[in-house]
Amino acid sequence: VVVDTDGDGVPDDVDACPESDLRPTVFIRDINTGIPNLIDGQPVNADGCSLADLVAAVIDDASSNARNHGDFLRLVARGLNELQREELLPRRLFGHCQACAAHCRWEIRYRRVQQRHANFHPGRHNR
Repeated sequence: VVVDTDGDGVPDDVDACPESDLRPTVFIRDINTGIPNLIDGQPVNADGCSLADLVAAVIDDASSNARNHGDFLRLVARGLNELQREELLPRRLFGHCQACAAHCRWEIRYRRVQQRHANFHPGRHNR
């Protein structure tokens, strides 16, 4: 029995994104970019990932590793550039994705905030 949880046509046992975001347009967090959620005219690539899945992975990675909003945008640009090099994101859509990312919320992982508070010592020079 072949199982395809997300209904994208790629069996779960070979699907890199078994819960694909198959909405018609790409969302960056809660912002609808209006960009069609298609790769070469198809809802998913051969690995079973939609463009929305790939962009979300870029955003999540940038959010997890950014120290501030500027760093977040730099990391997003790096990830989007990689998608372009792999011909998964058309060049004409890069700027629009980057602009939407600039307006979305980015979060530092909770543990980093916790760590910063744990390392704070009143009366000492804190970085």
